[in-house]
Amino acid sequence: MAEKKIIGISMRVVKATGYQEPRDALAHDWYPFLDWVLGARATWLMIPNLGDKAVRDFVRAQRIDGLILSGGNDIGDSPIRDETETALIEHALENNMPLVGICRGLQLLWRYFGGALSPVPAEMHIAKRHLVYPTAEWEALTGENTPCEVNSFHTMGLSQKSSPEALSALATTSEQQIEAVKHSQAPMLGLMWHPEREQPYADHDKHLLQTFLLGNQD
Repeated sequence: MAEKKIIGISMRVVKATGYQEPRDALAHDWYPFLDWVLGARATWLMIPNLGDKAVRDFVRAQRIDGLILSGGNDIGDSPIRDETETALIEHALENNMPLVGICRGLQLLWRYFGGALSPVPAEMHIAKRHLVYPTAEWEALTGENTPCEVNSFHTMGLSQKSSPEALSALATTSEQQIEAVKHSQAPMLGLMWHPEREQPYADHDKHLLQTFLLGNQD
């Protein structure tokens, strides 16, 4: 029987009321969602915000096979989280390790590869739902080309004035705002929506995450 893969997921930094100590946290939504996506083929592990060298050592020591950069915290809100997740991107690139960025995670990928961020209209993207339209690359990955309805909880979007050459669009809004990307060579995926918050979960999200993290699908 093949050994289970280990998928590491990053955490947001939160302040505990009445305490002068920042804490790492992961939304409860992720627990059943990751069980649904990974099934019996992989287990998962939360990655603390340790900074550059320490988080690389942690990933190696825990024998992590793939990474998820979760949402929460705007870039710049938590320097230690920014440093930790940037190190995770670099470690993934150096080791050809699968990585999926969700919402903030996609924004960090976009910035890392040279892109810029710009504010998006609150009435369209904060606690809203909208359609995304698959590109030809989405269809090649999933075999589907039907528009999908997704959730939206972000204040910053991906500026196309400085689109990174390394990233190609998988899905866009009707206004051509990029909502999903893949790396042209590395096994990296970014989604602007939160798949873990969907009820019921979306099969296309499961397909995409399994493709990048596990290399196969149900």
